[in-house]
Amino acid sequence: MDLQGRLSPRRGSGSELGVTPTALQGANYLTLGGGKTYHPGRPKNWDEPYSWSQDLPYFPFVEEGCPVVDASGLAGKPANGYTRSLCVLDIADDDTFDHRLANNTIAGLRLAKTQNRPFALFAGHRRPHVPWRLPRKWWDLYEGKDIAPPTQPDVYSDAPEIAFTCGDQCQWRLWTEGQPPTRAGQAAAPMANYTRGTPLEPAFSSLIRRAYYAAVSLMDDSVGRTLAVLEELGLEQDTVIIFHAGTVDSSDTCPSGTAI
Repeated sequence: MDLQGRLSPRRGSGSELGVTPTALQGANYLTLGGGKTYHPGRPKNWDEPYSWSQDLPYFPFVEEGCPVVDASGLAGKPANGYTRSLCVLDIADDDTFDHRLANNTIAGLRLAKTQNRPFALFAGHRRPHVPWRLPRKWWDLYEGKDIAPPTQPDVYSDAPEIAFTCGDQCQWRLWTEGQPPTRAGQAAAPMANYTRGTPLEPAFSSLIRRAYYAAVSLMDDSVGRTLAVLEELGLEQDTVIIFHAGTVDSSDTCPSGTAI
């Protein structure tokens, strides 16, 4: 069974038991979910109402990207929330999707505590996926920290081009000392994107790795808050916790990555 809509059978094909929440509902589980449990739009509407118990509505993944400060993106395409894929903002944690998702998951745990049946909660956290829209506190956590460079600084010559393609025109800011910050970082600072033939320079690599660490810390805090409530409710001894970390978007940016 697989939760990802890209891999699960189409609804109505006669193979619905291949969708994990549906199978659990058939076993009298309370099934609640939120976030990027499926890839957006696959299936439609996060598979509501088929996969999920209606005791608590599914918490859909909706998140704004970084502020749009450009007239256009790459190749003259319209700018969007991914055009500036890194922004450090003076916002609260609850202004991020991951923390709002944690709030909803905690509400699901409190609901599950009141019901006399097994439960399955699915929380699809967004971070550390780009865009890295970060509250300043998480960015500042790595101020002055010695962040290790990539173990493999050069781009593999046989790496497929898709590995260096951002479907949403991702670009990054380089912070420059002496330039005033704006909501999007620095409006006048240079941008960079990278391909197999033009890998990022070390300064950009360091910037992006710091953002990745900050995004992981934000997500880690959200997960930690959820687990703390699980323990508070006395459910930790009877609950199986499965933490699955995707690798599709992080192969270049994780600490053991190659290009960045």
